[in-house]
Formats: sequence, structure tokens, C-alpha cells
Amino acid sequence: LEAAIRKLPKDAWFEMIAYNDSAVSFAGKLVQASSQAKSEATRFIYSQTAEGKTDWFDALVASLAVDPNLEAVVFLSDGEPNVGRITDPLQIVREITRLNAAQRVSIHTIGIDAHGPAEEFLKNLAADNFGVYDAIR
Repeated sequence: LEAAIRKLPKDAWFEMIAYNDSAVSFAGKLVQASSQAKSEATRFIYSQTAEGKTDWFDALVASLAVDPNLEAVVFLSDGEPNVGRITDPLQIVREITRLNAAQRVSIHTIGIDAHGPAEEFLKNLAADNFGVYDAIR
């Protein structure tokens, strides 16, 4: 993630939302990929701690609400949902796809050592939301 942030061109705009038992925004809005913003984003990344909780649904809802002109979301996960308003992967795909119907944001997904139901979820979420799935193993 850090390498991806550092490679953003200066004319790109971005936001990050970390999720554990809740979604936490880096900036609360899209910010231009200046050197300062990328450095602050890197500090944000390293300030996060893994607690074994995975709230896919609320993180995705928060990502779609970042900006009405949002073009793409890149959703990274290494686990399965175990907290949040909705934890059933099929229901999450259906609801996020419904919420994204008018906005038509491309949701790209990256599975970090994802297998089984988690990988299927990531594939389905991307396929149903104009995105592409990628695996990191």
C-alpha cells in the first residue's frame, strides 16, 4: 500500500479508509497526491493496528461516500467479515452493488492471500461493480 501511495502522480486525488471493527478515514475527503499528502498517508498506514476484526460493509459504504465524483475504489482485504452492520459476503455484494448503481464507481479488489469465500467475495464485488480482482499470494 505504501508503495502504491508513493507512486501516485501529483495530479491524482486519493483517500484511504482503514477498517477493523469500524472504518477510519485518512483525510475524510479526496486529497491531491502532493509529497506532503503522501507522507501523511504513509504515517496513517503505519499508525493502524490489526485487531483481527474485519468490517467490509461499513468500509465500502464509507468509500462510496467520499466524493460524488469518485471514479474508483481499490479494496484490499486479507480476511473475512466478522463485524459490522452486514457480515454475510453475498449480502454485502448485493447491497454495495445496489448502493453503487447510480454512482457507477469502479470497485477494484485485491486479495492478500485470500482463499475460499473471501476470494469469491472479492471476485464477485469487482465483477458486479465495474472492477477487476487481483490476488497477492
